[in-house]
Amino acid sequence: MLSTPDSTAHDAAWLSATNLGAGPAGRLLFAGLNLHLAAGEALFIAGPNGAGKTTLLRILAGLAEPAQGQVARPAHAVSYIGHAPALKDDLSAAENLKVAAHVAGLRVSDDGVRRALTRFGLATRTHLPARALSQGQRRRAVLARLALTSAPGVLLLDEPFNALDEASGEVLAEVLTERLDQGAVLAYTTHQPRRIVARRHHTIRLGVPTMREAA
Repeated sequence: MLSTPDSTAHDAAWLSATNLGAGPAGRLLFAGLNLHLAAGEALFIAGPNGAGKTTLLRILAGLAEPAQGQVARPAHAVSYIGHAPALKDDLSAAENLKVAAHVAGLRVSDDGVRRALTRFGLATRTHLPARALSQGQRRRAVLARLALTSAPGVLLLDEPFNALDEASGEVLAEVLTERLDQGAVLAYTTHQPRRIVARRHHTIRLGVPTMREAA
């Protein structure tokens, strides 16, 4: 059975899963997974390709149904960012960010959007259509939504450091550390580890029947 350390009472957890399993009948990718994440805690989901890392994130986000078990999470304030940059090509980087904020129920100003994009190195790209951005710039335009608010929430990120240069990766790590310090919860996958500071940082490795707390 996979589980996080029981670091907080169940009713204080921002995100929890009980006896979670995923995959077709008789061929589950994982089963018996239990976790609790409280405000300020992060979970690194590790494992080989095909172990179910993306599947787990999508289940935690409510975008896929588990084969067994259940997930408890806030009704709102859940942000999922997957592999592919979810941008509308005809809209500018700023317009895309405003759409993402609206979908998330966030009230943002033009200045707030500009500051978020500037932090991710897109100060001169805010009004360009998304189709004119490079792969790395498109990725940064999506990730800039993480800098739009300081409100606590659940952040579920699938390979967020992909297509980022060294400087942009450091900016993202700083933003995630800030959000955790402000009370957010983070669960993420990555093949490019960065230093993200959390009140507690856990690691779960899919494909093996153990779970350990990250150093």
